[in-house]
Amino acid sequence: MPRLRSLLDLLWIAAFAAIVLWMQLRPSAARSGDATLPLDLQPGEQRQGLYRNGQRLGTVTFAVRRWDKGWRVRHRFELGGGQTQRAADVSMQLRADLSLAHLRLEADLEVIAQLVGLPPLVMRELGAGGTPTLRLQGDCVSETGVCQLLGALGRRQLTLPITAGRGPVLTGTIYPLLARGSLGRKAEVTIFDPLSLRQHVVAFQIEGDERLRPLHGGPTVEAIRVSRDLSGIATRVWIDRRGTVLREEMPLGFTLEHESWRPL
Repeated sequence: MPRLRSLLDLLWIAAFAAIVLWMQLRPSAARSGDATLPLDLQPGEQRQGLYRNGQRLGTVTFAVRRWDKGWRVRHRFELGGGQTQRAADVSMQLRADLSLAHLRLEADLEVIAQLVGLPPLVMRELGAGGTPTLRLQGDCVSETGVCQLLGALGRRQLTLPITAGRGPVLTGTIYPLLARGSLGRKAEVTIFDPLSLRQHVVAFQIEGDERLRPLHGGPTVEAIRVSRDLSGIATRVWIDRRGTVLREEMPLGFTLEHESWRPL
């Protein structure tokens, strides 16, 4: 299991630094129950292009829908153009307070390994002779934030109790607060990442305003530049005045670029 977690950490750093799906506010930033800082989600689907050193590699899609008990969220990561390969598919059910109720994760580790340049033999060994696909799903207890996940890595059966935390919120609810100045110029939060299955402390800092030119051409747009540090891994994010992520630059030359948004 330690070897599995180490590999998941490596894959997350390389290809999923942008998939920060939910966060829990720490006291140093704000309280999730503070009435002056409403945490809400906007139903809709955002489509982003994934680039590496200027070359488009795939598409990241983030969809939010209302649910009678809260929200349904789905995050997909697909590589390629005409013949797409689904690298990861994460679905979540969130309660009305944005705490995690259910998680389902499916990731093709071989596709991700090809993306980051890991030897295929490593993936085949993890898959124990089968397809190195990671599948996990399970429910979370609202009082403790503990999730019991069941699934498999290739042919190996997995049982993973993990701690997502009580009252996690999506990244999409943090950036609007930063854009409005509700958290000040600095904020520190704890995130739970669904691929590494761990919580991480993340520090955000607003660096200033900037004119941003889209990678795919077009006029420049006004943006707020935000630095993000996750356990020493630095990324830079540009958001608009509503808190929508316009661009995110990650390690190893990866960049996410906003392409479209539609209401759901």
